[in-house]
Amino acid sequence: MTSMNPATSNHCLGYRLANTNRIIQAGSAVGKKDDTCTTCTNTSASAPTKGYKATIKGTVIELGNGSDEDGNVSVDSIPLLGNIQVLDASVGCERTIVNPVCLPPIMNLGPF
Repeated sequence: MTSMNPATSNHCLGYRLANTNRIIQAGSAVGKKDDTCTTCTNTSASAPTKGYKATIKGTVIELGNGSDEDGNVSVDSIPLLGNIQVLDASVGCERTIVNPVCLPPIMNLGPF
């Protein structure tokens, strides 16, 4: 996810990722190994148990326009990143070439 959309107060979907392994490995290395995260490897008492943040740097390998051929919002048409680097969250982005797509808020359909 990216920054909040000021028009809706919802976070925008950022990008799809061609390969999530590096992100999962980085999060698992930082996260506290306990009953809620069995893949985490950090045994420090001060290791975080939730809220992992990172800066993801990559190359846009497929553009998206935020909608399918019928004009409906589609996650599959979100830009796709490849050549991913996982950096500390304090590292800012040098530049954004393809802006993230903000999807409209999900409607409340009531109880099922």
